[in-house]
Amino acid sequence: MKFTATLIGALAITMIATSTASAEEADNKRAKIKHHAKHHHHAHARKTLLEQFDADGDGRLNPDERAAAKAAVETKKAELKDKADKNDDGKVGPKERAAAHKARHDHVTDKVKDKLDKNDDGKVGPVERKVAKKNHRNHHKDHADKNDDGKVGPKERKIDRARHRANHKKRSRR
Repeated sequence: MKFTATLIGALAITMIATSTASAEEADNKRAKIKHHAKHHHHAHARKTLLEQFDADGDGRLNPDERAAAKAAVETKKAELKDKADKNDDGKVGPKERAAAHKARHDHVTDKVKDKLDKNDDGKVGPVERKVAKKNHRNHHKDHADKNDDGKVGPKERKIDRARHRANHKKRSRR
């Protein structure tokens, strides 16, 4: 009887510990996905700004180009604030912010769905999702494959991870 009670207690503790670990793993995975999405967005924004404002084509923004880019960003922020401020009080309150966020999310979701929905049925099916994942992996592989042999070797992987960590440290200092 004591052995059965002890065994049941041990199993209960193991199940609780496993479910807690699983929840932590899921949270960590969600955090990594969110971090990656944020990084990808910032990298895309930097690339877009560079393409728009690098007048001399040297791959860097000089002080004049940087000032023009900053002015354009501030103008865009003001436009977005005006668009979100529905009651025209000069402030974007929590409800207005939530509505603007939802509108942006819906717009992006529709845009992504339109891009991935190849058969125009209004849904992204399993085959379309699989193709999208493969394209996403290939995008990252192409970025890391420095010698263009179609493979990411150990040295290339090490260099790509170091670059990713350096970018992460640089962003976290801001």
